[in-house]
Amino acid sequence: MKKGTAMLLALFFLMAIFMLGSTLLFSSRSRRMERYNYTQHLQLFYIAEAGVEHAFHLLKEHSYAKRFYLPAGGSALGEAFSTGRYAVEFNDSGANQVLIISRGVLGEKALTLKAEALFKTWTENRVRYEKWELTYIQE
Repeated sequence: MKKGTAMLLALFFLMAIFMLGSTLLFSSRSRRMERYNYTQHLQLFYIAEAGVEHAFHLLKEHSYAKRFYLPAGGSALGEAFSTGRYAVEFNDSGANQVLIISRGVLGEKALTLKAEALFKTWTENRVRYEKWELTYIQE
């Protein structure tokens, strides 16, 4: 009678350890996937943001083109990304406003950022000031 009880207790103990190990394995795998997805999303955001900032720089320094494509390694600012790239599009909204749309691509995933550049002019103490302001648009 005692031998059978010891065997059942040992089997129950082994099942509990197996279930605990399986739970820990599944939990660590899902956390690793969450971290990977978060890192990839963050990289996409920074690639798309680099496109917006590059376009804003060109807008401030020069007049703007209606559409151009800038691979990450060959941009005018000399930025290089591991496997990412961005495409930037300008849309003139009128009234000194320009909509900048940057699409960051990393592998098969993509993220689009929109920003509005506003050209402001004002006069203070008979001095004329001009300034570009950049505002990101939340969607």
